[in-house]
Amino acid sequence: MRPTLARVEAVNQQVESVRAPLGRAPTSKRRIVARGRNGTGKGLGGLRSSGSETVQLVVDYVKQETLTPLKGLGRFMAFGVAGSVALAIGLVILSVAFLRVLQGETGSTFAGNWSWAPYLICMVAVVIVAAVAVKAVSRGQGRTATNPKKETP
Repeated sequence: MRPTLARVEAVNQQVESVRAPLGRAPTSKRRIVARGRNGTGKGLGGLRSSGSETVQLVVDYVKQETLTPLKGLGRFMAFGVAGSVALAIGLVILSVAFLRVLQGETGSTFAGNWSWAPYLICMVAVVIVAAVAVKAVSRGQGRTATNPKKETP
């Protein structure tokens, strides 16, 4: 049962007549919000619940689009740092092993005045490995998925 405009105006007049004897002047000619169409009497309550659902939807969307990728980025960074530390430790151990091989297995080649040569050879080898690593990293930064190399016919 939908209230008609005449019924709503009659209710508004009744409200104004109740306010006047209480010493309150009518503030404005506001209409009283009619009950919902299904007769439950929600009125603005349905709008409020819809608004809270919208806010919850926005919060869930923000969590999905920001926090989830950040968690993935954190996992990526943790594995990257762990791998870098493991690789660095391994390369240090390999360079010390290479130095010991040069000092011990070459016999008297690096004896006397040539005792510094294994250190220089090992240092040059480490610098070459570092240069190859830097070159590989800088070469990987230039390639992107949005800028593939074009094939020429």
